[in-house]
Amino acid sequence: MTKLDALKALLTKVEAGDLHKQKYGGMPLATACYETDSDGIIIGSSWNDAAVMESYNGSLDGAKALHEALLLGYHYSIDSEDNGVCIFDHLMCNAQVVKNDTIARAWLIAIIKALIAMEESE
Repeated sequence: MTKLDALKALLTKVEAGDLHKQKYGGMPLATACYETDSDGIIIGSSWNDAAVMESYNGSLDGAKALHEALLLGYHYSIDSEDNGVCIFDHLMCNAQVVKNDTIARAWLIAIIKALIAMEESE
């Protein structure tokens, strides 16, 4: 599974509200969050697994940690009235605006969409 495929699978699960670590399947969450070597081995620790699950479950701290780890140079804006998040790079080229029942999950979806856009542009 490529990183792009992993990100798209993760996005589908998060948007559907069906991300449960114990039934996520064969792909670890970190596959979507980390670079892998030529053999597909994940380089780095798996702390992002926890940040993904924390964000999914409503933790703004988890969403912020994931944002800071994966989207260097990206800014964010939170709209607490509409449960929305906007993330954008310094050129506003890859802006993602997402609303959800929880702000943290909206932020997680926006992060994943930004990572997908980055992968597709390479």
